[in-house]
Amino acid sequence: MHLPGRLHETTLGDLLGQLHRERATGTLELIERDGPHAGKTHSIELCDGRVSSVSGPHVVPPLGDLLGLGIQARRGRGNDYVRIGEFLLDAGLVTREALQGGLRRQFLHRLDAAFSLSDADIRFRPPRPHADDRTNPEPITASEFLPGRPRARTRGERPTEAPSTRDPRRDAFRVLGLPPNATPADIQRAFRALARVAHPDAHPSADTSERLRLLARFAELSRAYHLLTG
Repeated sequence: MHLPGRLHETTLGDLLGQLHRERATGTLELIERDGPHAGKTHSIELCDGRVSSVSGPHVVPPLGDLLGLGIQARRGRGNDYVRIGEFLLDAGLVTREALQGGLRRQFLHRLDAAFSLSDADIRFRPPRPHADDRTNPEPITASEFLPGRPRARTRGERPTEAPSTRDPRRDAFRVLGLPPNATPADIQRAFRALARVAHPDAHPSADTSERLRLLARFAELSRAYHLLTG
């Protein structure tokens, strides 16, 4: 398997598409080259081409907030660190399904941050052994992490700036149903109202295809919100 050394030679969508087709297992690392996080690494772990976890330097909403609990992200038993997910399960505060939905939304936020990179050094490392974690959500498939993402126009073609006047901020306002002169308070209210409707946990009877559609819509709303407020 051959991958380019720099993100500016391809797109993250094409990288993940290739790794998905080859059913790769390992860790894709993107090391930021500039900006406030220069030198920091985004790690995307894959299992048989599916994304199983994402980590990176960008701040994401705390798990407690995503679950509507307002609980701090750390708990301890004596001197031991306890994962927030394990704490919530053991305390009976969430179901396993709700917890996995929150964790999945959290790593989709991290994946959005990785997709926002314009350039980075690329590394791919073989899989490493991991301790079992009963709170881990199921890996997400290409149908969840690729639709709507930037891709090279043709295989092997180096991506270039499209000769377009498209304004990402204007698109973000459109996604949230707002005019371009909307205030920060307007943006926050619109996002919360739309996200409440699109939140998969608000549709417990939804089938798999509907949950995938809701997840995609929720991710679209989150990207728009973070673009306008970040």
